[in-house]
Amino acid sequence: MEIKNFLKKYKITLKELADILEISRPTLNTYIYQYEQEEEIQNKLYQNIFKSIFTKEWGDKVEIFEEINHLKRNKNNENVDYLSENLELINSIKEKMYSDMKGAKEVLPLYKFINSVLYNYNGDDGLTGYIDYNLYLNGLKELKNISEEEKTLISNIYPIMKNFVKDKLIFDEEGYKLFCQRVEEIKKMRIEETERIEKEFQERIRRELELKFNIGKTIEEKKILELLEKIKF
Repeated sequence: MEIKNFLKKYKITLKELADILEISRPTLNTYIYQYEQEEEIQNKLYQNIFKSIFTKEWGDKVEIFEEINHLKRNKNNENVDYLSENLELINSIKEKMYSDMKGAKEVLPLYKFINSVLYNYNGDDGLTGYIDYNLYLNGLKELKNISEEEKTLISNIYPIMKNFVKDKLIFDEEGYKLFCQRVEEIKKMRIEETERIEKEFQERIRRELELKFNIGKTIEEKKILELLEKIKF
């Protein structure tokens, strides 16, 4: 049975299916296309769900949704690499994010910062130093493990933050000027890196398309969507 007929039979919309699977509509369309073409869905969890759901008869859509949730939970339990503490932390973060992202645009800069921390921690000395200062301060890293370099940084940061909290800091015009200059430098670097990556993408795509067209191949829109879905950073 084609999936669209299956969904029609049980009165399930594509939006409902995407929501219960926790994936986007374009991703769902790609998975449906792959499944109906008897291709292997790249994500093993969804390959398993599709095989389990779309090859059986069900009482109603509630029963289907319960089975999907059951399969998702079992998949989480199979991840033996995750300690229970780690899973609890992941779930806590997810719950907070889902709550904060409900139209509260003022939190977006915070989550952009968190995202930057996750990908740049230990790669950006300035960022890592400040984050470690907060981790040590709140007991999330043990002081007994602190390095001499970290001690030097923290001994300078703490008096500044203490005076800031007590409203005793004095405006440093030169310091603020240097800060603004650094902001512009970082902005310029990001623009240059974006342009470099864009240029490299364009060149590689051009070469690949030229190769395909030279041997008489055509590229269908569904394949383009499939390729876009596979691009990960």
